[in-house]
Amino acid sequence: MTAGYLDFIDSVLSAGAQVARRMFGGRQASGRGEDRNQVVTEADLRIGSLMSERIRRAFPEHTIIEEENGVLADKGSCAWVLDPIDGTSNFAAGSPLYAIMIGLVEDGRPVAGGVVMPALCQTYLAERGGGLFRNGNTADAGSAERLVRSACRVRVRHPFS
Repeated sequence: MTAGYLDFIDSVLSAGAQVARRMFGGRQASGRGEDRNQVVTEADLRIGSLMSERIRRAFPEHTIIEEENGVLADKGSCAWVLDPIDGTSNFAAGSPLYAIMIGLVEDGRPVAGGVVMPALCQTYLAERGGGLFRNGNTADAGSAERLVRSACRVRVRHPFS
């Protein structure tokens, strides 16, 4: 991996994944706000707190925006955007289809980011000008210059098929 933010992002995601693995499945999820489809678990809160604290220590001058708690520190042009558990309903129900996400933007432009899917042992990291990595190995992001020209395919096999 390249120098810059990727090693830090990887360490934050790894720490969050450890918490997620310990708390995975059979968890009580409570509704958030008026939208009953938006749920939160204790794991969301613990992982969000862990990620935010690590960022505060390493980059005290950066803004932190966390899904569950909003803007935690509004300090400048660099902002960390966190989703402690994307797919909370799946996580609480014991489905492995959830992820922990972190991204860094500067003046609204993506700088670096990562996604870990703890139950599937998959980690994706990318940094502007530094490449894309899957589980520590260089990955190919394709050649499309615009997202609209890209295609993404996900295949999930049902365990009974």
